[in-house]
Amino acid sequence: MLNSLLYFGTAQPTGVVSDEQWQAFVNDSIVLRFPDGFTVWPATGQWRDAAGQPVREASFVLNLVHPANDETSQALKAITARYKERFQQEAVLHVQSGVCVAW
Repeated sequence: MLNSLLYFGTAQPTGVVSDEQWQAFVNDSIVLRFPDGFTVWPATGQWRDAAGQPVREASFVLNLVHPANDETSQALKAITARYKERFQQEAVLHVQSGVCVAW
């Protein structure tokens, strides 16, 4: 199994992604692709943008434990692309590692 962490920044050219907008995105884009479950939480972080400037912003983190297969990989790419387009984001960080899972 794999563990994926996706970091979604909330700063936009026109403001920030609201809690309501985030929840709508979760319902529209994540729940439908991963109905078996996932975890999300709010965070605060910093990264360096394409211009080399540090950006501090509120963010949301998605944690998902999933099988290592093409279907899941494509679903994660679709979620990332949709968020970037919908909220005018330069990037969504995706960190992935192998895990041993027991139920």
